[in-house]
Amino acid sequence: MSHYTWNDDQRAAPVSSKTAKAFSASLGNGELGLQGSDSGLDPGRSFMAGVIDLTPSDLHRMAVLPSWNGIALRVPGGSTLADAFAAGRHSNYRQQIDTATATLRTEFRIDLGGMAVRVETESWLSRADRHLGVVRCRLTADRDGILEAQVGVTANATVARYPFRSVMWPHEDYPRAYGHGFFEKRMTYAWHPGHMDIVTVGGSGGEATWGAAAVAAHDGPAVGVAIALGGDAAEARDASDAGDARGVLTLRLSAGRTHELVLYAAFSRDDRPGTLLTKALAGAQAARARGYHAAYADHAAAWAELWRSDLRVEGDVALDRQARLDLFMLYQNAPVDQRFPLQITGLATPGYYGNVLWDVDCYSWRGLLPFAPELSQATPMFRRRTLDQALLHAGKTGHRGALYPWQACSYAGEDNCPLPIYNRAIHMTLEVAQTMWLQWCALGDRAFLRRDAWPVMSAVADYACSRVVWVPWAGRYEYKEVMGVEEGHGLVDNELHTAAMTVLVLRLAIRTAEILGLGADPLWSTVAERMYLPKNQRTGFWQAHGAIDHPTPRRWTETTAYHLAELPASEAQLRDALKPIADVDGQEVEDNLPWNLSFHAMAAARLGDEAAFALILRRQSSIRVDPDIFGLRCEIPGNDAGPYLTGCGSFLQGLLHGGTGLAWGENGLAPRHAPCLPAGVEAITFTKLRWHGRDHAVRVDRRHGLVVEAFT
Repeated sequence: MSHYTWNDDQRAAPVSSKTAKAFSASLGNGELGLQGSDSGLDPGRSFMAGVIDLTPSDLHRMAVLPSWNGIALRVPGGSTLADAFAAGRHSNYRQQIDTATATLRTEFRIDLGGMAVRVETESWLSRADRHLGVVRCRLTADRDGILEAQVGVTANATVARYPFRSVMWPHEDYPRAYGHGFFEKRMTYAWHPGHMDIVTVGGSGGEATWGAAAVAAHDGPAVGVAIALGGDAAEARDASDAGDARGVLTLRLSAGRTHELVLYAAFSRDDRPGTLLTKALAGAQAARARGYHAAYADHAAAWAELWRSDLRVEGDVALDRQARLDLFMLYQNAPVDQRFPLQITGLATPGYYGNVLWDVDCYSWRGLLPFAPELSQATPMFRRRTLDQALLHAGKTGHRGALYPWQACSYAGEDNCPLPIYNRAIHMTLEVAQTMWLQWCALGDRAFLRRDAWPVMSAVADYACSRVVWVPWAGRYEYKEVMGVEEGHGLVDNELHTAAMTVLVLRLAIRTAEILGLGADPLWSTVAERMYLPKNQRTGFWQAHGAIDHPTPRRWTETTAYHLAELPASEAQLRDALKPIADVDGQEVEDNLPWNLSFHAMAAARLGDEAAFALILRRQSSIRVDPDIFGLRCEIPGNDAGPYLTGCGSFLQGLLHGGTGLAWGENGLAPRHAPCLPAGVEAITFTKLRWHGRDHAVRVDRRHGLVVEAFT
């Protein structure tokens, strides 16, 4: 299938007019994340999975790596390209992300010291070698001249830290706290990255290599970063000091000739700082010796293998572009090191501190799972690795079993939530158990089920049975003071989704014990059978929690329970769930959490309502970061919390499950309802979905209906 190239041609004006932008284009390869820059030459923040600042007086947060990808061009003794670009002395500007190969390309013409120079850059993080990043710069001048280029591995400025209560909202103000200014404040003062200290530098101008080893604050993980310069011959000299490794190159440009400079960056981890630097320098030199084209060919081939699992929406270009961009973003950020999980805003930004929230298990991870279960496995493996933390967390609350923190640090899984009240949102722990089950369903790997899934599922089942309260007069189990998916309700009794998830997870734990020939606690089945699920006494419909007798405005609790917890719903209940989305005339109703709309989309599809299905999907597609950057999603309208992988996984779930009508379970793909195409869409094709160890090609079209073909 052909791929889209996302363009950004809107920056011919001085970049200073874009200063409100919280981040730029992002790249990832499952191990590294990199923020691009408008010029393609300015250094962008980069991060590595699991590299966390562990400062004890602060929340643990993603640590920004030493800067490595900048190429600072200047006329000797004169003006710099960065200043000329910021002043708007450039034209013919174009920046693109090629989604086939995750390559960021930037080109423009600029007046520099009397020369008109055409600048072309390519930046990418190798998918074939997860510890390699490359920047290629091509310069073509209209006359002979000399430029200097400064490169290096340098420390980032330390960011001021602020008390959290001054930048986070009190819980009771949560529903009123949203707004663009609020999120700008949070991005600046709360979601800033952690720090790394450079402890040793090395390299030489003679070899055109420079590197450094750095340690995340408070004895966090250590990383080695090194660069080697390749391309056209250039004179290089060392300009390093005690804290930075730098070099300055002299480039002699000939009129009309294209000169090329290639920066190969290598990264190392999991060793002592001195060894890390040696490894990184060797890796950068090896990449340079192999050459740009060979390295890029390997990178492109690895992406081509990923894209064997693809999708196509025929008849609606906008939905097709959005769906494939969402899958691209998940592919970029899906960890390849199974110690570390998928993160809520990926590997290229420090949003939400790099934490793991329920969004991962319920939205982004689920969107990735059927396309690439080998990549998705990192998240359940992280949950297994951090089970001891969850056991301790439950014990601190006076309960048996495992309670996963609402926000877990992606390094060691400890509680990293600035607002402790959110740890009453225990539905997330139940969703972790379901994550383990679904990962097994996708892989069909019994060893995983016994070794990794069962310990988590059984511990979560024990926690649920410890957390519920027996109510003798009613003869049932209830929940007291939990936070549900609609967090603005605060603490409530008998939240529907939590209760329904409890029933489902207990039954899955019992089934897992049967498959493995193990014993299940009899209390699991007792609680599952006698768990109270609140209903409206007047309508007979499920209701969000026991403290109300009317539907919630968004019906989010109900639709979440219908899909995630597999709660049965009548046609009348499904139609009621769509009321917040459109009135009787089909007019859209505002909803400020577009990523939750996937469950409404699936409700529309279950009803066979093509118009509502299309309306909801297009509504989801319209919410992007501001200003729009390559169509990337934000958390809610008007904020900068992106790229928001929750929205990516949410949209793909709605399209996949709603469009095909298929449910994913122990025995493979099974119809849950008739397939439904959004109005205006002619067909949806999924080229390779893996379930229970088998690959499937799935297609829904208006002529043949649903066709599922299994292959090996």
